[in-house]
Amino acid sequence: MPETRAEAVRRAERLGFPRSHVICLDRDDDCYIVPHGIDTAAGRKAYAEARASGRGKEYAAKVAHTVDDQARR
Repeated sequence: MPETRAEAVRRAERLGFPRSHVICLDRDDDCYIVPHGIDTAAGRKAYAEARASGRGKEYAAKVAHTVDDQARR
């Protein structure tokens, strides 16, 4: 479920994620916490877009890891 930036940052800090893993698709709305291990901006954006499309976290993580791997090559 998307959150505001402030909500996502608070939850990320509580869960031990760095702030850089909070990505928003619409300024300060539609924010998501991207899992650890997805390091590129392209991977983080792919995760947020997949989550915004209504797909589950597992699907979004698979897409993001694929994009992240390709971006690092």
